[in-house]
Amino acid sequence: MFTASTLGSIGEGVEAEPWARRSVAAHEAVGPRANREEWGHALLTLATSLIYRERPEPEEAARIGVQVLEVVDGYPTRTVSQRTGEMLGMLAKYRALPAVVDFRERLAAASRPALTT
Repeated sequence: MFTASTLGSIGEGVEAEPWARRSVAAHEAVGPRANREEWGHALLTLATSLIYRERPEPEEAARIGVQVLEVVDGYPTRTVSQRTGEMLGMLAKYRALPAVVDFRERLAAASRPALTT
């Protein structure tokens, strides 16, 4: 995941994608026992790899964003919430695409981390 994240952050989304997919697959293989926060970050890294490339895939990235919200549903963390918001910003120029609209609406309705005593 960290290799994919680094490659994505320097605009090498095509090179980042296989690394991100490996990370997502590893979390999916563990299933419900997986750390939901790390699984969410792996998915966000994959989505970022689809945005930061010569030919972006914003609709697929937005669908993965929805998957992030499903993975962390009931277990939101500050870092995943922050990164999903950042991802929505990355999709700003694609805001009219149906998948991006769906992601934005679901993100707006998603539970947020709360302070606990």
